[in-house]
Amino acid sequence: DDVFEIQEKVSRSIVDSLKLKISPEEKELISKNPTKNLEAYNLYLKGRFFFFNGTREGQIKSMEYYEKALSEDPDYSLAYAGLADTFYVQATFGWLPLEEGLSRAKENAKHALDIDKELAEAHSILGVILGSYDWKYKEAKTELSLAIRLNPKCLGAHQYYSGFLDALGQNEDARVHINIAIGLDPSFFYLYILSAQLY
Repeated sequence: DDVFEIQEKVSRSIVDSLKLKISPEEKELISKNPTKNLEAYNLYLKGRFFFFNGTREGQIKSMEYYEKALSEDPDYSLAYAGLADTFYVQATFGWLPLEEGLSRAKENAKHALDIDKELAEAHSILGVILGSYDWKYKEAKTELSLAIRLNPKCLGAHQYYSGFLDALGQNEDARVHINIAIGLDPSFFYLYILSAQLY
């Protein structure tokens, strides 16, 4: 029942034991919990699991779990960001009409930011849409850079920023970010496909 408190204590204990110097922002990340509802948290984790499945069925399942998480906690910003991600992916792969998927992705990302304006996952979705579909490169770079600054361990931010940089012809910088993404989740097969494309 105290999983969130335990996670924070373990994180702080590791920092103290290793005598790490961390910034005030990193300290805040350690103690930040987007939900206090354990059931919502578990449902969110299931949503993430199916999101990384890489199939249309996985995306649909992922959405179902995010929606269940939101029924448990309507203010769960990460679940809204997860929905935004699934709508974006489905639109990109043609599993939803493009305009509908992008519109719903933006809507959910903005809703997440209404709850937590510093949620990296939501900024990264807005950034990739601004860069890939709205052709607003300056705003896209701002959103994606902000996402990475807010949470340097946000896999989606590095993944999306990598593609954005490559589209701008900055391949070496793109490779840096796809490698960071792979380091954050070496088991996510799609990152290797993106990495190969960058070569």
